[in-house]
This record gives sequence, C-alpha cells and structure tokens, in this order.
Amino acid sequence: MDASGYAVVVPDVDDLLRRDASLLRGTGAEVRVTVRAAFVGLGPRAAVERYLSGVPYTVLTGVRPALGRLPVTLARVGGGNRPPAEPAVEPFWVLASAAGTLSWPAGWARGQQLALVIMRGDAGAAGPVQIAAAVHPAGLGLLTWVSLVVGVAGLAAGIALVLWPVRRREIVFVVEPAQVGALAARLGLRTPQL
Repeated sequence: MDASGYAVVVPDVDDLLRRDASLLRGTGAEVRVTVRAAFVGLGPRAAVERYLSGVPYTVLTGVRPALGRLPVTLARVGGGNRPPAEPAVEPFWVLASAAGTLSWPAGWARGQQLALVIMRGDAGAAGPVQIAAAVHPAGLGLLTWVSLVVGVAGLAAGIALVLWPVRRREIVFVVEPAQVGALAARLGLRTPQL
C-alpha cells in the first residue's frame, strides 16, 4: 500500500479485530504485525493522536479477509507538520518494536482503545509500505492431530463396513394352504405342487 504522510495508523485495534476477525479474539490466537525496516508501536489512542497532531498520515479503517493480498480501507489525514520526535523515544507505547515485528495475544487488547502505529524509525515520510499481518490460532497443532486421528478412524470404519460380509436373507411366507395359489400368482411364481 502507498501510505501518504508519515505513518500508517489503525486507530482502534480491538475494534478492528472485533469487526473483521471476531472469531479469533477469544481463542488465544496471537496477532503478529511485520513491516520491513520500520517502527511498529501499540499505544493508547489519545496519546497517539496527540503525537500525530497536525502530522499527515494514513488511517487503516478496515480489512476484509481474502486469499492473497487483503483488501483494506484507507483514509488520509492531512496536516503540515513533521512528527515531533522519533517514535521509539516516546514513553506512551504499551508495546513497541524498532525491528519491525510486534506480537500480542488477540484478546489482550479487548476493551482498550489501543492504536497501532507503523512508521519509519527516523520519523521520515512513510512512502510505500508492505505490512504482513498474521493471526496464529492457538491449539491449531492439537486440532490438526485430532482431525487426523478422527479421519483415519472414520476411514477404517468405512472400509470395515464395506468389507463386512452380508448374510443372505431368505423371505419365508407363512400362508394358509388355500391362499398359496393366489400368492404365487401375485408374485409371478409357479404354483407349487402339493
């Protein structure tokens, strides 16, 4: 994405996860954001807004799940100032990484108004930005093994049912001797000789 201004900001991470990835919030999943050679920080929304006051930046307001590149909704915030300082020296960050990778449990930000900020470590203009965001569900390995065991057991049960010998059943009609002829005619059989 081509970010105009000095930063890319997700104003409320919890709100974004609730709207666009609600199933993952309560599962113990981990959210990981990776940006090459950039500062990534998670801080209180009000403090981030004060830090970026008068500074032009891009707001990421929505992400739609899709295969490949995710479609995002962006908005531009205008301004004529530069950031007051390099982001890493600001004291308000709850989580921050100058190496470009930041991780946290998906449910951890629940109820907090935390903003995610991505910008250059020297507070320079952002330019083109490639953000890799991933959600790693907890227990996926266990779920995979359980699914594999259940699938193999189901396959074995299906094969056993197919190969199980079927007993031939004979149908025996018990009728009065006087009704044998009428029944044989209805079934298209020869009348047995008595």
